[in-house]
Amino acid sequence: MLGNEGNVDYINAKMLQEFMMDNITPKKTLIVANNVKNHDEFVSLVKERVHEILPLPEEYYNRRTPTVYIGGETRMWTETPNT
Repeated sequence: MLGNEGNVDYINAKMLQEFMMDNITPKKTLIVANNVKNHDEFVSLVKERVHEILPLPEEYYNRRTPTVYIGGETRMWTETPNT
């Protein structure tokens, strides 16, 4: 729950179900697809499973600021093979 590996043992089914019910909702879900062969079929399948699609209002797009590359590189050496 707090992102620490040691907390994994304390997560039970009830806690996970509560998290899913609170966080995996149509209003909090972004559905993205790439290289879909049949767009209409994809949209109908999503509507069937999500029941309600709430598009992001267009004015939200205007509020975004462009990303800026600030340069540099950060490397953290660890003993694990994970990247």
